[in-house]
Amino acid sequence: MTTIEIFSPISGKGLEKEHYECDKGVESEENYIYLGAIIRDNGDTLQDRKVIVTATDVGQNKTMDSTGNWTKIFRNGDKKHIPYYPFRYDFKTAGKHVITFECEGVAKSVELLIKPKKPKDKNK
Repeated sequence: MTTIEIFSPISGKGLEKEHYECDKGVESEENYIYLGAIIRDNGDTLQDRKVIVTATDVGQNKTMDSTGNWTKIFRNGDKKHIPYYPFRYDFKTAGKHVITFECEGVAKSVELLIKPKKPKDKNK
């Protein structure tokens, strides 16, 4: 049975926050999230599957036929090197955003709340 686990491969650029901010029209290192998906079949991690990522901003949708990306994770006290499917999602608009990873008929999603970035107070 195929399973999908979505995680944050880069600390500070993943699912750690309750909400995120976007500064519309500004390219910034603060305006994105970086996610990874681990695909397993009967517990074995796979790197040679077709993974389709769809998102609220359809211009960022992506299809991967395999992956060469690897990460270290800890499972039951053991460190393992496993393949993952990477996805960078840039925040271009405020509101609720849904990112879905799909592989072999199985889908897993995350929902993100993107708030408009507050302008800096020029009086401070």
